[in-house]
Amino acid sequence: KEMSLNGGNSQKDAIFQIRDSLAVLNSRSLFTLSKFPIGFFECDRAGMCTFANDEMTSVFGLTSSQLLGHGWLTNISESDRYGVFDKWTKFIKDGVPYNTTYTVINPETETKYLCHSAATPHRSLRGDILGYVGTVEVKEEIKL
Repeated sequence: KEMSLNGGNSQKDAIFQIRDSLAVLNSRSLFTLSKFPIGFFECDRAGMCTFANDEMTSVFGLTSSQLLGHGWLTNISESDRYGVFDKWTKFIKDGVPYNTTYTVINPETETKYLCHSAATPHRSLRGDILGYVGTVEVKEEIKL
């Protein structure tokens, strides 16, 4: 049976129109999130960072590509890094809530940031985990 959507003449046309609309929505969402005044990140199902907004690059002193994967751990203070990674791993493996505070040392700006971070699974309509989304909020900023 043929399906029509916005003047399309087939199911194939409808699928292409839906896909194109979702691509536009996704690009608008990423643009909006990139300008948020709070750090925002997305990760895949394995917990690897796939997107970090401008605020995260500013706080961490790393480019968005340097933050990918586990690169975001680079400028977390050595005294906090292991604990943060341990909590993140438990969150991904066991579903334990991710809600933690840590210190980021930004060598570019010679600033230390006390940050609070939280994350939650991003689920499909069926409840399957598609990935994870989270925030990083600066609680305190100290010049070194």
